[in-house]
Amino acid sequence: MSWELRHIEHQQVLGIGEIPDASCAMVVDECPRGRTGYDNVRRILLDRGATYVRWELIEPPYKRCCDRIVPSGLRLVHEIETQDFGLKRKHDRFLIFSKNGVACFRVDPPDCIIHSKVPEGDRICLAERDVETYRDLVLLGTRKGDLVVDLCAGSASLGEACLRTGRRYIGFESCAEMIKKAIVRMGRVEQELTA
Repeated sequence: MSWELRHIEHQQVLGIGEIPDASCAMVVDECPRGRTGYDNVRRILLDRGATYVRWELIEPPYKRCCDRIVPSGLRLVHEIETQDFGLKRKHDRFLIFSKNGVACFRVDPPDCIIHSKVPEGDRICLAERDVETYRDLVLLGTRKGDLVVDLCAGSASLGEACLRTGRRYIGFESCAEMIKKAIVRMGRVEQELTA
């Protein structure tokens, strides 16, 4: 499967202006981006069943900020809370939006995903989430060969999940050092899968 990581100097969301119209099955983002970002997201999502997924913390005061910002032209179709396996507490969530109010779920979406934290010594970046959580997400909302766009690539956990499940991936990241580490990671996974 094809993958690409792009370094965007400032606002990562502007990078999706480079993605052709109606070409993308899923866009994953980490925080509110304002009207300009959402207009771009809405433009590139397929009219039937494609999804915009926003990951966010659910603890105040950040929760109040997120709740006020709803993408215009997109409808919230599902919310999945995530829970640390060790802590057994809900600490963040995926909000899933669609252009037409119908997301293309392959199976009934869960209300909660339980996952393991990436051990501190194994983390490439501070906010890294495990590959299994992202694997569950892409299996839920995309098909093999679909394009997934990651607006905050970080360590490319989502990219690894896409490679392992046969999805195409484009990731944007503002930190040049992080991009280098993520490219090494993706190359290692690609070698492992083609060996």
